[in-house]
Amino acid sequence: MEDEDDAGWPAVGPAAVLLCYDREHHSDFAATLLAYLETFGDIARAAAMLHVHVNTMRYRVRRLCELSGLNLEDPDERLNAHLQLRLHAFTRPEGAMRTSQAGLPQ
Repeated sequence: MEDEDDAGWPAVGPAAVLLCYDREHHSDFAATLLAYLETFGDIARAAAMLHVHVNTMRYRVRRLCELSGLNLEDPDERLNAHLQLRLHAFTRPEGAMRTSQAGLPQ
C-alpha cells in the first residue's frame, strides 16, 4: 500500500518525495521546485521570488533533483511535477508551502 499525504492523495512521484522530505526536514524544496517551474526555469526570477541568492537557487534545484530523481530535461516529468505541486497547493491551508511570500499561488 502506498502512502498518502494529508489530503488523501497518493504519495508517489518526485513532487510527493519532495513534499514528504520538506515535512520531515522543515525544508522548502517543493516551494523551490514550484517557483522554478512557475518561472519556466528562469533561475534568477525564481530566486528573486523566493528571496534567495541565485547560487542558492541553483544549489536547491540541483539538490531537489538528487533527492527526488526528477529529470528536469524531460517535459513530461516537469509537467507531472508541476501539476502535482499546483494541486497540492490548492488542497493546503494558507501558507502550507510558503509560496505566498514568493508571489506564487496558494
